Amino acid sequence: MIENEVVEIDLRKLLQAVLRRWWIILLALLVGAGGAFAVTRFLMTPLYSATIKLYVNNTTESAKSITSSDITASKSLVETYITIIRSDAVLGEVIDRTSANYTVKELDEKLTAGALNSTEVFYMTITTPDPALSAELANAIAETAPIHLAEIVDGSSVKLVDKAKVPDTPSSPSFSKNTAIGALAGVLVSGAVIVMTVVFDVRIMSESDLQAISDMPILGAITDFNAAGKSGYGYEESGGRTKSAQTADLKERVRTAE
Repeated sequence: MIENEVVEIDLRKLLQAVLRRWWIILLALLVGAGGAFAVTRFLMTPLYSATIKLYVNNTTESAKSITSSDITASKSLVETYITIIRSDAVLGEVIDRTSANYTVKELDEKLTAGALNSTEVFYMTITTPDPALSAELANAIAETAPIHLAEIVDGSSVKLVDKAKVPDTPSSPSFSKNTAIGALAGVLVSGAVIVMTVVFDVRIMSESDLQAISDMPILGAITDFNAAGKSGYGYEESGGRTKSAQTADLKERVRTAE
């Protein structure tokens, strides 16, 4: 029970310390948010993403209708098609068709792809600092991929669903997200500093601090009359004068006598 009471008192002291220094936390929040916004605005390069959508066609020309087995086969071919498109042969031709000054490895790092909602439609997204170049590279993939896929995979092909458009706004970085992260970091850091200051403060400030570290009884305490007079807790004497005021008068008389 005693240990639980000590922990409760410590937690209360920590909470009081944080609340007393609320302005530090608010200042840290503003500094963190402002710093993150400034870094995002002036130091981070905006990136633009352009996306194409392709449909995997697994039916033969003689087939009059699409069966469920065709759809299942098309879904299973999505990952295969993506792997082929990301090959050196396809990406190398894409670079040759465009004004991009990238190596095959660099272009592959700027390419993301995946199936849309587990369907036979998949997307391919190119992200670069140049919005026009992103769209140009994505559309070059849409033109080049069907040729290579038809040569490699017999009886299968892809059809273009959506061409890439030149993006108007950057896809990253996000000002709102980074600003929120900066504000949160400021709050956490300032709160941690305040808590650490209280936890590692080994000074004895009150009787409760003594009781927390020792079971020995407190025999007495020395009153700070000056602090008591300022806070209104001095001992009242005749004429409404406090003990601290009388102490000041006594000191003045001693100096005069000297």
